[in-house]
Amino acid sequence: MTVFALLVAASSYGLGRHSFYVTPDNSERALHYMFTIMMLGLWAATLARVSIAYMLLRLDSSLAWRITLWVGIIIQIIAVLGTNICQLLQCSPLRSMWAVVPDARCWSPFQTQIYGYIFAGISILCDLVFALMPLLLVWNLTRPLLERILLAVLMALGLCATAVAALKIYHMNGFDLTSDFLRTIVEMALLSRAEELVLIIAACAPFLKSPTESFLRRFNSFRLGHGFKERWHCLTKRRDR
Repeated sequence: MTVFALLVAASSYGLGRHSFYVTPDNSERALHYMFTIMMLGLWAATLARVSIAYMLLRLDSSLAWRITLWVGIIIQIIAVLGTNICQLLQCSPLRSMWAVVPDARCWSPFQTQIYGYIFAGISILCDLVFALMPLLLVWNLTRPLLERILLAVLMALGLCATAVAALKIYHMNGFDLTSDFLRTIVEMALLSRAEELVLIIAACAPFLKSPTESFLRRFNSFRLGHGFKERWHCLTKRRDR
């Protein structure tokens, strides 16, 4: 919510408009908000992935399963901390990230893209691992095929975040930090917010029992019997076997 509130505030000061039509004072405020959004937005996505990993820890107690998930959590935390440090060191003084400061020294666009690629690559890898790991457990449940397929789809919603992150990498390749920034940053900002929302949905997906059942009943597809909650309890009990 904080990130979206800051995005609205930045928009009120000129985000999305061509820089030519934005006053220097408003441009400085909008860029200041965007810098804060970039710092906080990384944590929103990272904490959503960590939440998914903690949820998956409940499914199995095997050593390999837990090590894989803990390694993924640690890598995510290290990646976001490293990216934040790079953002803070990108320009000297830091204020030149959003204001015109004489004799300021900043990294080149290529250097800036490097840490962006690294963070996006780590995010995609973790999304793939966290989405694919539970599929085998779901598939081995002794439940009707359609139920297993639907539960597998819900558990694998993190793959949508993978697709969004891949789009970010594609647009990052041609992203220009030096010209008309308030206009060109909008696409990346919206993709980042979409990634965060998808990850939050993925973290909540296994508990979307009632809305999914209502949707399926409305279209007369099939009934889920005891619903997803019971399936989820079956998964969590596997660690005790």
